[in-house]
Amino acid sequence: MEHAIDVSASFWTQCTVLAAGTVDCWGDTWMDVHGYGLDGDALTKPTPMAGVSGVVQVAAGGGLICALERVGTVMCWGLTVGGDFQDNPTDMWVARREPGIAGATSISVGFKSACAVLIGAKVICWGDDGRSSPASNVTVVATGLHEDDFLLADGTVAYRPGSGPPRSDAVGLVPGLTDVVAIAAGDLSSCAVVRGGSVYCWGVNTYGQLGDGTTTDSALPVAVAGVTDATAVSIGLSTACALLRDGTVTCWGDAIGKGGDGVVTHDPSPIPVSGLTGVKEISVGDYKSCVLLDDGTVSCWASPE
Repeated sequence: MEHAIDVSASFWTQCTVLAAGTVDCWGDTWMDVHGYGLDGDALTKPTPMAGVSGVVQVAAGGGLICALERVGTVMCWGLTVGGDFQDNPTDMWVARREPGIAGATSISVGFKSACAVLIGAKVICWGDDGRSSPASNVTVVATGLHEDDFLLADGTVAYRPGSGPPRSDAVGLVPGLTDVVAIAAGDLSSCAVVRGGSVYCWGVNTYGQLGDGTTTDSALPVAVAGVTDATAVSIGLSTACALLRDGTVTCWGDAIGKGGDGVVTHDPSPIPVSGLTGVKEISVGDYKSCVLLDDGTVSCWASPE
């Protein structure tokens, strides 16, 4: 793989943006979300996505993948494109430009829905619940299965709950969070990094993915034990990871990473991922986690299915 500038891991799919602005994806092509019409098969090596170029960010979800183009438009392929549910496999694997989206600065994709932050701190969302603009003064959006989270300009986090259509446009504030600098939404839980480097998570905690050393669910944000120097966080179904200031990664939950013996570790408290240095980006999916390194290479590890 040539030099990568972005990485995204989803349910079974991983994608990277290469320096040339193209997108490569690999993994299981469940429901044709790759765009290759190989339903049920797997791509064992990164494969270019046809018709996609000039990309600066990729976001992979469970049944939808989107690419942010340099000019601020968005291309998507998968189950819900243009706000319409795709029930024809031929349509699923064709990348199409999302209508009515211009000036996008970042994107986030959930299972069958996606959101984009636009110039002017506006946000637009589309997918299985139609099209909406559920929040304003948004700097970052994180689209999950259980809720969508919106980092606001004042450092607080707004959310809209719902695991399927129709999602409400009524947005509330996540209690107790201020000075937030980064957010992430997974299938059942969400996390936030606050100024200073501490991490807080909330939601389902069956696998210890809240990182507080327990497996007790919490509707309120709880502090991830011992993490005080994080710059970013990512969470999937049962695992969460934080990128630390020194370029290393610590993870907690169901599949933390592989140690020197190649065994996947499980722990409800953070454990450093061995052998990882020089990390600049992390992305945790349901069954695989990936990191982008300073040298442009990508490293991934799998969790048990």
